[in-house]
Amino acid sequence: MNKALASWLVTVVSLLVPSAASLAAAKPNIVIFATGGTIAGADADVTNSGATYQAAKVPVDQLIAAVPQLQAVANVLGEQVFQIVSESFTNDHLLTLAKRVTALVEQSEVDAVVITQGLNPQKAQTLASLALTQTQDGKELQRSVWEY
Repeated sequence: MNKALASWLVTVVSLLVPSAASLAAAKPNIVIFATGGTIAGADADVTNSGATYQAAKVPVDQLIAAVPQLQAVANVLGEQVFQIVSESFTNDHLLTLAKRVTALVEQSEVDAVVITQGLNPQKAQTLASLALTQTQDGKELQRSVWEY
């Protein structure tokens, strides 16, 4: 995993942690849903970077293991929801993901969910779809998109 990706994952999880004081009490429980995409890409030949790159090859457990600093700020679990390239993401995938996210966020022991994905248009579509499963309020939907 490259350093930029590792830094991004640590930043995302760190943003979900309210404060250092709350860390002393208990680390938050965060579930990373992996869907494949660019973030899970791998290049079989590091000497010819890009020539053999393939998206959606690295499983979520390897992504998490590549950033051991995550465990210092949160209890992180991974769930491989899909292992597909971003352009293969369909409405059925969105519905499956929404159902899984909804089921987990209703559990009191889960503090936050992070979804890994590839291309920005798919991320925006996923965000909008998941937001719609949580609220029909226009202002709340807009807040979700702006926070993205």
